Amino acid sequence: GKIGNTTSTFQPNAGGGTAPMDGSFFRDVDETLPTIRAGAGVGFGDTGDNTARMRAAAGTNRFDRLWRGGFGFGTGDIPDADTVDSATFSLVVFSKATGLDSTNVEITSFAPTDGANLVIADYALTLYGSTLFATGRDIAGITTSTTVYTDWTFVAAGLTGISKTANTYFGVRLKWEIEDRFTGTD
Repeated sequence: GKIGNTTSTFQPNAGGGTAPMDGSFFRDVDETLPTIRAGAGVGFGDTGDNTARMRAAAGTNRFDRLWRGGFGFGTGDIPDADTVDSATFSLVVFSKATGLDSTNVEITSFAPTDGANLVIADYALTLYGSTLFATGRDIAGITTSTTVYTDWTFVAAGLTGISKTANTYFGVRLKWEIEDRFTGTD
């Protein structure tokens, strides 16, 4: 056989209608962190800002918006004989805010209800894993740009989360939300 490296690049299909898709799912109700993260979604977006964010509400430890991102990739064509020994997840970050302080943006598993069509129910906490698939990136250190990618380097758990027989989906979430523990300032 051939000795060498195979490099593959995968892109999600923006929006819905064709798997694998990408989008963001949110809840915008004034609540504590445990309540807003476990509650039902109220909306979703399939264009533009498809990442994680959280916004403070009036009062201590209260938030009026929490977003989770979901991204799917058509990795089912990776040959069975290939070993996935490295992976990088890349996003262009258009804007960021650290008004609540800074935390990591993390990559986890995500299991959408339908890989081709976004639905509000994709906000459900049970669809997102808590195992970190990549080395987190601190918001304060992320460069904002319309052309420069921010990379997350996958760790072993993330590499085993890549399917060679089907589409692979990842969640983009804030560390505070994953841990259900706000350590910033509001």
